[in-house]
Amino acid sequence: MLNTMASLPSGPVPLHRTSNTAPLVPIDLHTLIDVKLKAAYKSTYGGKFAEALAQFTNIIHYIALLVTHSKKEAKEAQDLLAICREHALGLRIELGRKETNDIVRQTELAAYFTHCKLEPNILRLSLRSAMTQSFKIKNFLLAANFARRLLELEPPEEVEKAAKKVIQASEKEPSNAHPLQYNEKNPFTICAATFTPIYKGSPSLTCPFCQSSFVEAKRNSLCGTCNIAQVGAEASGLLLFQETKRQKKAKKQVEEEEEDEGW
Repeated sequence: MLNTMASLPSGPVPLHRTSNTAPLVPIDLHTLIDVKLKAAYKSTYGGKFAEALAQFTNIIHYIALLVTHSKKEAKEAQDLLAICREHALGLRIELGRKETNDIVRQTELAAYFTHCKLEPNILRLSLRSAMTQSFKIKNFLLAANFARRLLELEPPEEVEKAAKKVIQASEKEPSNAHPLQYNEKNPFTICAATFTPIYKGSPSLTCPFCQSSFVEAKRNSLCGTCNIAQVGAEASGLLLFQETKRQKKAKKQVEEEEEDEGW
């Protein structure tokens, strides 16, 4: 609120950026990457999954309000959205695993978590969990597969020893005690609502904002990852940068000058 004349009431005045009359944005891209993303990773490393999920979701919501000034910044924001989408999905799957008492479903969810595109240290955590869970229900072949993937990421010595023991045990008893809805050899995405695999070639839908995948039955529902868009809706999606006529004209002028100078 800003005071005007003594005889008039105060009036609202929107905040603007100093360079022009455009409205002030609440946060910038570098703050999201350097501060908020790191905080979300830290919460995940510490096992504070509910807190980390809220942090990744918060970043997703901030991205919807971003203003970028170049194609490069827009690309970085899109990449950040993908990172947060994958980690939010993985954390929702892990939280769902902790809520069920069905040991087969627990193992399936642990397996799906490892197929999210995760930061390497978090991927190690998910692979270790899936390996342990699979071994616990005597799915030894599956546990060994997770152990091999874990070893490829060069885990700490203690974890490395545990993974090698799992592989040795599976060689003595190469079997799986329980069938799972999981086929790691067939590429799949994960439905962000049902937490089930959508195998290559199967019908699927996406969220127009965050690009989460969904089974057909979830059409028109609210995306559970971003809580912003309607699943399967036709929309342009996230558009963070578009060259103005003035920018296009200036770019063309620079290109013409470079051609004239023989660059």
